[in-house]
Amino acid sequence: MYPQHISTTIAALVEKGTLAPDAILNTLSQRIKDFGILRGEELPHLRKNFNSLCTNDNGTEIITQSAFISLLQTAGVLPPSMAQAGALIYNSLLYLSQAPFYDSLSLPTHLTFDGLLRALVWTDSERSRPVYEESIDTRTRAPADTRRLIFQSLATTCDGKKLPFDAEFARVQAERRAFDFTGVLNGDSWKVYAKTNYDEDGDEMFHDLLDVLYVVSQPPQVGRGGVPRDGFREFAKEFRGEQPERLHNLSIPQDEFQALVKMLLVTQFGKPVAQIEQDADLDRVADCVVRAFAQVPGMGITWEMFNQAINKTPELFRGYHRLLSSLYKTYDENDTKTPLTPPKLGSIATLPVFSQLGMILIETLSFPDLQLHKHYDLDENMSTTNVAALAEQITTIPAEEAVIILLISGRLTQKNEKVVFGYHLPWYDSSDKEGRNHCLLFQLSPVHDMFRGYNAERPGFKIDQNGSLIFGEKGNGVALVLERELKRMAVFHSVSSGNEIYGATSWRGDWEMDVQVEEIEMWLEV
Repeated sequence: MYPQHISTTIAALVEKGTLAPDAILNTLSQRIKDFGILRGEELPHLRKNFNSLCTNDNGTEIITQSAFISLLQTAGVLPPSMAQAGALIYNSLLYLSQAPFYDSLSLPTHLTFDGLLRALVWTDSERSRPVYEESIDTRTRAPADTRRLIFQSLATTCDGKKLPFDAEFARVQAERRAFDFTGVLNGDSWKVYAKTNYDEDGDEMFHDLLDVLYVVSQPPQVGRGGVPRDGFREFAKEFRGEQPERLHNLSIPQDEFQALVKMLLVTQFGKPVAQIEQDADLDRVADCVVRAFAQVPGMGITWEMFNQAINKTPELFRGYHRLLSSLYKTYDENDTKTPLTPPKLGSIATLPVFSQLGMILIETLSFPDLQLHKHYDLDENMSTTNVAALAEQITTIPAEEAVIILLISGRLTQKNEKVVFGYHLPWYDSSDKEGRNHCLLFQLSPVHDMFRGYNAERPGFKIDQNGSLIFGEKGNGVALVLERELKRMAVFHSVSSGNEIYGATSWRGDWEMDVQVEEIEMWLEV
């Protein structure tokens, strides 16, 4: 379309009412229904659930927060004790129901059917993709867009305004995420129309509006002919006003996120069971996970903090998606039998700890098949147990059968604070192209973290000349050192740009810790 025709076409769309917020939201809802985003019986199932609890508000059918929570509890996917988390999810759906009008419309007080439908689709990257056009005139939305929308929907404060902001860093990170389709089936094909969504005109929230304006304005006939996405820039800036909300300002309060994380831990493997909900270790584990996100004490969790921590908890929202999917499809009966109960629970590996492990290892091992292979209690007679014996236990397992988790628990020698570190040796597949063969170090307490061993040759450790067992390399990334008698452990975390064996987490800086080891557990998948 010629530039001189763009303003005329947009003016005609405005006069027709096509670009009014309500009209845009209605168009998005219709596209979701027309394109069969909810498949088979899913849309009728959602309507059935909605109708079962909706009320009439001046001629509009709505579902209230209390009805929403009741529905989830009746379905058995939300424990009664976690109604706060249910309320947070309901409020997040309210926010998503009016996307991309984040600051131009007031937050609704209840969910309509179409609002609920839109919100559910926006939480699923795969399902939301067909709603948007993909061509040279627009952009392909990346998985990070969905992840960001979930963040925005949970962000109820603006602590980002209190923190330094580097616009160039934000631009570079946004561009990287816009082209990142890691883990997506045929991800390279998605990049054909990938484009950055952060520039001098606005951040990702601004570009969300551009994406939608392009979609709803296209003529019904096949082929291009409408206003290109970039043609809506001036209109979008006027629409959002002179002081629009900025993504970097938004933050999730730590206490609200802690309540959500508890629910995610409880639902990580399926329908919640009382054993984990009532486990005394649940609050401690939830606090450890929250610390991975909350980089600044007393401050909320910003988008950059959230996105960095998600890389350390890639399956954190597994329970979130399962809970929401229960609204539009029958809950899988297999999910009612949680695999959180191996034949024998460990002393370190409590039910909440297994759920925490599921946030990072669910794709590389089968939790129902885990068994406790060895347990070392350092308070007992350990005269026959040392580094050599432990290393032998690991290396004597055939490579084609090895799926090992090693958990090491103790106390900081200076603070007496509980510390849990771990090592994971996945099953070996010589044809692996996705990096699932890589050894892994992780920290479960007092801060959840994960240190990928992209440069670690299996089995990912060695015994040095002093008889110590060393995972990694001191001064280069992360190194975990178990002394000969297994009673002391030293951990070294060094942020460097070198060829680290186990990569460090940049925001945590350089640090060391000395740990008095109390217990060691070795788990095998059998």
